[in-house]
Order: sequence, then structure tokens, then C-alpha cells
Amino acid sequence: MVLDKRMSRRVVLHDRVEGSEVRALADRQGWIFVGQVKSDPEKGISYEVKWDSQDNGSVHYLDNDLIDAAYMVAMNEVPEAAEEAIRTVCRSLAVWTIEELLTDVTTQVRPADRARALLRLGVGAPLEPEERVIKTIRQGLQHPDSRVRLASVWAVAYTEWLLFMEDLDRISRKDRDREIIRTAAAVRKKFRKAGP
Repeated sequence: MVLDKRMSRRVVLHDRVEGSEVRALADRQGWIFVGQVKSDPEKGISYEVKWDSQDNGSVHYLDNDLIDAAYMVAMNEVPEAAEEAIRTVCRSLAVWTIEELLTDVTTQVRPADRARALLRLGVGAPLEPEERVIKTIRQGLQHPDSRVRLASVWAVAYTEWLLFMEDLDRISRKDRDREIIRTAAAVRKKFRKAGP
């Protein structure tokens, strides 16, 4: 589940997707350019382009420095309309499937590469919890390398799946890395504010 019910699932774009392809899709769909936000990695701000989808919704393209990838997401008061916009993106552009995201995590040997793969998995996770994704992220939360554990906490944040609350509680009390403890506590606080 996502904390903002208006939001579609996010889809991670393959590196081979060019900006011109995204703009051409927006033009074909009749999405109206609203604006863009320039990237400021020091402030945690991703480059973002927003279009009005003309159905009381919007479509967003984000080039995220944290995950080292671009993704798209739609917003709409009618969740099905947001999902339909994202299905259009999936039919039109090369996006990572869940299977590809999972395989990417499990085939990465270097911790830095595994961390990036876990971040992409968190961003590209489905709206509803999926057992293989849960298992893969939980394995990352217990990894000996702190970069992988931190990336896994961020993956949890991106999924917005409240079922990770116990994991966040444990990590915020027992991890040996202060940055991981702080990040897990912040995600846990966000989840508590939004959850039941």
C-alpha cells in the first residue's frame, strides 16, 4: 500500500530510455507540460518534470540521484486513472519489470552495486506487498555491508509498506551504524504518522 492513495506505482526506466522518448510519449498522450525542478543532490531534490494529464491528474518524470536511475509516477484523485497513465508508460517505454529488479539485486556482487539495485527495487516495487520483494529487502537489511543495509532502509521507505515496521524498530535500536539508525528511525516515524 502507498501512503498517498492518489499515487500510482512507480516504474523505473531503463537507462536506454532517452528524454526525447519521454517527451514524445507526453505529446502523444496530450499531457500538458507544467514545469520542471532542477536537481539539487545536496538538498535531496531530484530533477523532475511534471505534466498535467488533463483528467485532474499529473504524470511525473524524476531523475533520482539516490537510486542512480529515472522513474515515472502518476497522481490522480481517481487511483485507477493514475494506474492507467502508468500502464501507458509501461506499454510505451522500456521499464524494469519486478523480475528484472529482483534479478538485478541477487546478481550484484559488489556492495555498492547491490545497494543501487536495492534502491531501484524499492522505487519500482508494486503498490501491494509482494513476498519476493519483501524477502529480498529483508536480506538487504541484514547484509554485513552498511551501504547495502542503508540502501535497504531507503528501499523500505520507497515501498511505503507498513509491514516493515518491526524491521525498522529493530534496526533503529540495534544497528551499529549511526546513519542507518537515524534513517530507520525517520522512516519509522513517517510510517507511524501515516499508519493505522
